[in-house]
Amino acid sequence: MSKNTKKTYFWVIFGWYLFGLSALALYKQHIYAHYFAFLFPAVFILIAILIPLFKYIGIPLFILITIISLINNPFKNQPQNQLVHAQNIATSINNHLDPSDGQYNVVLLASYNDFKALAPRYFLKSDNLLSPEKYQEADTLFIVIDDPNKWPDGINSDIWEIKVFESQNKVDEFITSDGVKVVKLQKIKKFLKKICTIFK
Repeated sequence: MSKNTKKTYFWVIFGWYLFGLSALALYKQHIYAHYFAFLFPAVFILIAILIPLFKYIGIPLFILITIISLINNPFKNQPQNQLVHAQNIATSINNHLDPSDGQYNVVLLASYNDFKALAPRYFLKSDNLLSPEKYQEADTLFIVIDDPNKWPDGINSDIWEIKVFESQNKVDEFITSDGVKVVKLQKIKKFLKKICTIFK
């Protein structure tokens, strides 16, 4: 392979890397670690090209990247225990379910925008849990405020899953074992029907 061909490859791969970083920089939503996965091959290919082409740059660059990778090793950080967190949320909701709640759904207000609460939903044990597409049909809605800093409006947050639950009435509020606030809302008609049943 000629030297010119290697340089062409270098600029193509560098363009891939630069374009990818620019695209992620322009992305306005939360950026997760796996979003960078398509850039990982570009980095290794660039290093592989740089070492034989520019020995005085490539080898120090390889050593520098290795040192930075070791310093920022993710295994040094405490795990987030997302599975246990989801289980704790689900357990708290299970404990506050009542047969008179009817069909219900769950909303999660977290930093990672999982509005449909897909992780806690897996551990909920009631047959009355509706699918994530059926928020309008719910009689009861549990709103999990996992990140109050991002969602300071709480149950009044302007998201579809909450807005379609009309005529809402707050019937309960509790804290999970992880310290997460959960608000239980019920449609007015369902709430009035429950009150009438109690006083019969």
